[in-house]
Amino acid sequence: MKVSRLALAFLLACSDPPPQESSVELPPRGAPTAQDSVARIEQARQVAADSACLALSPHRVSLTGVLRREVHLGTPGYGETPSQDERDTILVLELPSAIPVCPDFAQSNRDSVARIRKLQVTGRAIEGFDALGIRVTVYGSLSRAVRGTDFLPAGLRADSIPALRSRPRTSS
Repeated sequence: MKVSRLALAFLLACSDPPPQESSVELPPRGAPTAQDSVARIEQARQVAADSACLALSPHRVSLTGVLRREVHLGTPGYGETPSQDERDTILVLELPSAIPVCPDFAQSNRDSVARIRKLQVTGRAIEGFDALGIRVTVYGSLSRAVRGTDFLPAGLRADSIPALRSRPRTSS
């Protein structure tokens, strides 16, 4: 009896543990993969090279134009319920002529080059509201509209606006 208990204990100790439940979630069919992302980046580079358009972030640009202010309908309905919507004021760089802005293949592979004359300025741009009507050069990176708060088809995330550094701030 001692031998059989020992044999049973030995068998239990050496046997494989019971299988653990595990779940592996696969991405949905048609979900983008890393290869898709690399392909879209390459496609964007090729379009930029072929069409001489200005590349999106992280590429840096410097653009010169006149600062303007625009008011757009915001939350809750972004224009669907005008009487209830808040008014959002944005800073705009109005360019002397339209520029070609490259597609954003990260958002859609059907995007195309856009000819843009006005850019929504974001980033380090708050002092721009004190310089409306002034011609300035803005340094930063371009983006295409993707959020509800992107009121124009393209934006310029400002890193700096050197002409405004020496201007005194006005009190509001």
